[in-house]
Amino acid sequence: MQRSALLEQVVAATWLPSLPIRHATRFTVTSLATHQSRMEVRSCWNQLFCRNDRPGAIYQSDSYDEFRRESGDVEGDLLAITETARNTIVGIVPLKATEIGLQFMLRSKLMYRLRPHGLMLLGSEPMLVEEPEAFDSLFLHLARHHPEASAISLMAVREGSFTWRYLATSAVIREHFYVYKPEGLRNCHAVEVPTSLDAYHRGLGKKRRYNLQRQERLLSEHLGDELTLVAIDRASRLHELYRAIEQLGATDDAILSPEHYALACKHGLLLCYVLRAGSRVVGLALGSQCRRTFLVHRLFHDSSLQRFSPGTALWQHMLRDLIGNGRFDRVEMGFGDPAYRHHTTNIIEQRARILLLRRTVVNRLRIEAHRGFYAALASISQRMREIRLLRQGALPVAAKPDPS
Repeated sequence: MQRSALLEQVVAATWLPSLPIRHATRFTVTSLATHQSRMEVRSCWNQLFCRNDRPGAIYQSDSYDEFRRESGDVEGDLLAITETARNTIVGIVPLKATEIGLQFMLRSKLMYRLRPHGLMLLGSEPMLVEEPEAFDSLFLHLARHHPEASAISLMAVREGSFTWRYLATSAVIREHFYVYKPEGLRNCHAVEVPTSLDAYHRGLGKKRRYNLQRQERLLSEHLGDELTLVAIDRASRLHELYRAIEQLGATDDAILSPEHYALACKHGLLLCYVLRAGSRVVGLALGSQCRRTFLVHRLFHDSSLQRFSPGTALWQHMLRDLIGNGRFDRVEMGFGDPAYRHHTTNIIEQRARILLLRRTVVNRLRIEAHRGFYAALASISQRMREIRLLRQGALPVAAKPDPS
């Protein structure tokens, strides 16, 4: 089947005849439910992907889609958005069916979790032409054709991006969804990979460079062997990854099964690093690669070596390798403030997890319960702080009223 024939099907199959189509005059949406339909749009898909410079682009690639399906993760949908008049695909949007977590945390302890069923928009910001009408068509389709989904999750939307502005101003979004940011804005760190080791060393400064070299030397002397970095991006090196996970006793949701790692290698997605001294594993980085970006998912190190800064040693070896091989321009670290950061290379962006919850009474109660829980915690924390300051004499005691 020719691509034009597929596009005609896309246009014809998008909207149910009984639904109003006033929002879809320019753009139509269809599900690429079959393997054949996905293969027929692959050329357009790859063209869109090559122009996609968003941080979550890897999760919108056909390679990642194939990885998901071969690993058995087939729940969800894959949508094509077409500009009707020109029969041109202007967006490919992969979706994952999942539980949407709303956590109630007391310090670091999970007290309770709400689990509404929903859809995760992979890559956070849709791989779609940045026009409000195109976004309207996408989210109207999700509202109408996925009634089983109580919420749509966009995991890391950049503040000020087109998606951010659209969600804040769209009448379609206001009509169908509550917009909620459970954790608010958070820091996301990225690192620009220097063009050369000399450029990186100049940015560090003499004292900082000396201290880093000294830390690595002391760690190597303590272990009685030279530190060696192993890059794992092919199946023949996966045994190094498995051994590192076992030696470090690493447990985390980010750790996949051996079968998943083998598939990630097959599709060119995997890049992990192991730092070792002889046969002893010092540190481990779990990551993925996408074009010229390296995504760090988790960092682990031998906690018994904490006083020798094994995490810093791992990061330094990784960064030198990334600089040396010249394949990457950027390292994405995700949410949080990493312990191993250098201001000469770091970029800090504000991003937020955004939930679009259907306008139902149950979802309204979910939002109010979650928001109220953290407001109560903040109020209690503020009150306890005031009590401590009063006891220390740092706050004036309110004067008692005159009984006369």
